[in-house]
Amino acid sequence: MLRLLLHANELDLIGLVYSASGAHHRGCAARGVGPHRWPDPGDILHIDRAVNGHAQAEDVLRFHDPGYPTAEYLRSITALGSVDEAGDMRATTPGSSPVPCSTAPRPPTTRTPPALRLLLGRSQHHRPCPARRGRRPVRGRRDPRALLDA
Repeated sequence: MLRLLLHANELDLIGLVYSASGAHHRGCAARGVGPHRWPDPGDILHIDRAVNGHAQAEDVLRFHDPGYPTAEYLRSITALGSVDEAGDMRATTPGSSPVPCSTAPRPPTTRTPPALRLLLGRSQHHRPCPARRGRRPVRGRRDPRALLDA
């Protein structure tokens, strides 16, 4: 999330939605699903924590590029999606709409309209990446300058 916010000047962010995955979910006692790596009630959630960090560095970021969104804008586009269990999409949530409602104006931009939708945090299958199967482990680091010569 922090890396996404570091590149937010290059993207037109229109929504940050909490979602559940195999890595973390809130749980639902009515369905017999316990929480898994989800913050306790009253704790700050991970997107809010990242936006708070962005707010601390906002002046410096906007000094270098005024295209960075404000923390106020980021908070206004943050919504809660289906977080009860991984893959659950039964309930209608504030994050269910295609674009969460924003109360703050979008930052001015000269970039093109968003053409990429990032769905982060939703994982249905826990398999190793097919591209990594059968590869030998890396034994040591290569000099970055050697990559330029290749």
